[in-house]
Amino acid sequence: MLPVMVGAALLSGLRDGTYSGEHLRSGAPPILLTLLVAWLGGAALGPAILSWLPGESLPFKGWMAGILALTVWPAACLPLHLTPLDVTVALLIIPATTALLINRFSGTSPDIWRKSAPLQVAPIAFAAGIWIMARFI
Repeated sequence: MLPVMVGAALLSGLRDGTYSGEHLRSGAPPILLTLLVAWLGGAALGPAILSWLPGESLPFKGWMAGILALTVWPAACLPLHLTPLDVTVALLIIPATTALLINRFSGTSPDIWRKSAPLQVAPIAFAAGIWIMARFI
């Protein structure tokens, strides 16, 4: 996750074809907090509450832990100026990344992994795509 965070931080300084420190200072904190909350949700919160989450399906429990982690994100971003793009990216990345990390943590069977991983990776890829495209448009 650290290389992704470093890459996102460096890419956040790019806007409208120019790279500046001001863009970096304003654009890096929202995406870094989003990735940090997603990682903590999947690495700390999810495993800690996994047995208390309802349901039998581990992918479903992962999504539920992701939604719980998503409730922390607005408080973490309180002093920041957020754009609608930041909110959209957080809504897509945090639950999906948390669910993906919990599947990896819990040792999900290959059959369940084969069925659930595309549903977890697709929102992450879509959010990354719109976030990167916004840097160039």
